[in-house]
Amino acid sequence: MIGERIRWFANIERRGDDDWLINDHYWPYYSRLAMLVDERLTGIFSRRDTHFDATDEEILEVHKDTVQQ
Repeated sequence: MIGERIRWFANIERRGDDDWLINDHYWPYYSRLAMLVDERLTGIFSRRDTHFDATDEEILEVHKDTVQQ
């Protein structure tokens, strides 16, 4: 639902001229990252097994590197 709201904002409300899109295939990873970064969100999303091999610590490390750039 959160992802669909972001898509609505980007496509309808914002009406930007750029081609900014959010791929719904990434939503599971965004939700994992959100729960890791903000402790208030811990457990708010259900998690299913994925083919993604990274641990929570590895996800946080990549996030930290991208935020610093």
